[in-house]
Amino acid sequence: MPTVEQVLFRIARLARHVLLGVIAAVSLTLSSPVVLTLALDAVGAAPAHELAEGGRLGYQPATRDRDGLRERFRPDGECSVPAAIPVPFGLRAACQVHDLAYDELRLARESGQHGDWTTGLARWVADVEFVLRGHRQCRGAAPLGRPVCHGVVALMGTAVTLNSIRQVYGPTPHETPAQLALWVGGLAALIGVPRIPRTAGRHEREFLESVSSHQVAGIYLGLRPARTFRERLDRLRSDVERAAQAGDVVLVVTTGSGWVNPYAVHGLARARNGPVTVIAFQYSRLPSWAVAILRPHLPARVARSALSAAVDGVRSVRHHGAQGRLWVHGESLGAAGIRAALAQRPRLADLVDGGLLVSPPGSVEWRGPEHIDVVRHHDDAVVWFTPRLLVRPLRWHHAPGDGRPAPPPYRQPWRPVLSYLRVVAALPRAGDLPYGHGHRYGPELASAWARVLSGSHRVAVQPRGAG
Repeated sequence: MPTVEQVLFRIARLARHVLLGVIAAVSLTLSSPVVLTLALDAVGAAPAHELAEGGRLGYQPATRDRDGLRERFRPDGECSVPAAIPVPFGLRAACQVHDLAYDELRLARESGQHGDWTTGLARWVADVEFVLRGHRQCRGAAPLGRPVCHGVVALMGTAVTLNSIRQVYGPTPHETPAQLALWVGGLAALIGVPRIPRTAGRHEREFLESVSSHQVAGIYLGLRPARTFRERLDRLRSDVERAAQAGDVVLVVTTGSGWVNPYAVHGLARARNGPVTVIAFQYSRLPSWAVAILRPHLPARVARSALSAAVDGVRSVRHHGAQGRLWVHGESLGAAGIRAALAQRPRLADLVDGGLLVSPPGSVEWRGPEHIDVVRHHDDAVVWFTPRLLVRPLRWHHAPGDGRPAPPPYRQPWRPVLSYLRVVAALPRAGDLPYGHGHRYGPELASAWARVLSGSHRVAVQPRGAG
């Protein structure tokens, strides 16, 4: 049985294919003035202004000569593009005519001069005439620029047609910029839905290249259409059993999108003392921020099940004399999932030999099990991201893996609500800082792994105020 996430992805993929097919069909049609002219002649519908006689537009339409004919237009009409982007090839004139046609269409509908069917037909005619008007404008462009001009007209016409389809070819409603941005963002997100890989994905390939370059055995249990969650857990258990017979095992719970920090692999390879196998377990293809919003409990649930399966695999081979140890590792949401799993199932914490958690979200005041090491940066907004900061200052609980002292990602002293909002504002750029700062963890992971694999326990230090 496919997982819920796989079903949702398949539905989104199908919707994307349909949307892309509609866009391609509309673009090809609008690229041919001959086809549009034939379609317009076949329909023979009256333009919108002939249906809106006697109404009040709130402004006086202007007229001008165009190709030997008088055309009416809205003087202040504009194309629906950002102000900073100039409209090339004089196509603003076509937008002005189109704006007037839409205004007259809306007025005709409000005055009851025609119903739903004639409204849709008149809007379709206005859209087609807009595209034809643009193609005629391209005749005056330079020979080398004409193909570009026709392409721009087809692109603008596609956007207009898709918007008319979205509004079911009704009278144009008054929409706020926020509403329009929401629709555009939704279409962009739908078009950008990643495919369900049937072979190794990008993060899986990067992980396997990383482990092979450092001569560390690696296994990546990614999401596949043919693998259910239970099947992946069974595979994890059997892989841990085989690996534990030859040496130690490191279970990695990936970040939201399935990424494993190559510096973590590099540091592990340098610090290891004997054979070790790194097994990465992916729980989502969505980016971490999307998982945190849409499926906040997923990392903990997956980490708990994966840890249980890995512990069962190690215990089964220890009954036969094998001495392989089990370590856990995660970064960001992966670390948060492991942290939650260990808190919910203390027995798992006792059965794990050690671990390295990097930047668990909201972990400023967290002091985990003594054999679980934590690496954090003082200026990492992710580790400060917790609702507790809304109502009180937080006290940093020091761990040996913590980075150099640095101011927190909000201006001191602490202020109710305001400090939390400043941390939220710092989240998007937390990963853009140099290594060793913010949410960028790199070379410091080598010493952290050396400390973990050597069995050094965390040193308890008195908490230091940071608020």
